[in-house]
Amino acid sequence: MCRHRADKAAEVERDVLAKIVELSDSDRVMAERVHAVVTAHEKFTGRCATLGFSDQAKVDEGVEV
Repeated sequence: MCRHRADKAAEVERDVLAKIVELSDSDRVMAERVHAVVTAHEKFTGRCATLGFSDQAKVDEGVEV
């Protein structure tokens, strides 16, 4: 990895961790776990993936789909 890409990757990592710290306790725990999984298996060189959450899922209300 060239130095510029390494610097950019480090900057992105700092930004992600800073955002995780801002989350509420339960959301932060979940985000930390997702981050750990993604960084442990970081082999995405040509494609990008996204992971999203929706308040429309009503998981907090215990509604099953």
